[in-house]
Amino acid sequence: MNWEAIGALAELTAAIAVLPTLLYLAVQLRQNTRALKSGTIDSLNASMAENARTIAENPEIITLLVKAESGESLSEAERARYHYLLIMLVRRFEGFYFQTSLGFLDPKMTMGYERSMISIIGRNRSWWASSNAAFSVDFVSYVDGCLESGIPDPVHPGFGSTRDDA
Repeated sequence: MNWEAIGALAELTAAIAVLPTLLYLAVQLRQNTRALKSGTIDSLNASMAENARTIAENPEIITLLVKAESGESLSEAERARYHYLLIMLVRRFEGFYFQTSLGFLDPKMTMGYERSMISIIGRNRSWWASSNAAFSVDFVSYVDGCLESGIPDPVHPGFGSTRDDA
């Protein structure tokens, strides 16, 4: 056997070995993508749970929500606090929007959260109009489009809900 034949045989062997390696890497990449998406969902769910916990564990915030949503006038300090509460909630919604647009979240997973947040923003339109510059242009366009197509019924007590059993 001459050196050319040995070289050709080595190249053929290398080419054949590449295929299982590529298949292995494709499987690893797919598993990594799933893990990344799962981690994203877990992180965002934890973020939402933290929002709910912050509100639920603070009677002052609950009182503020009920007062603001019932149309009672707020003091300057209460308006500022309500503003930052809405900023916190909507900023997390913006994170959901971008994670979904990047393909890390399935829109079916975020549908309820979206409905919830659009409901809250829709019932605070004057706040949204004066505060939306704090958010990205793409997100503002998205929210405005959702608001134009109709505001879902409120789902949270204190945020425009009139349900006694909520």
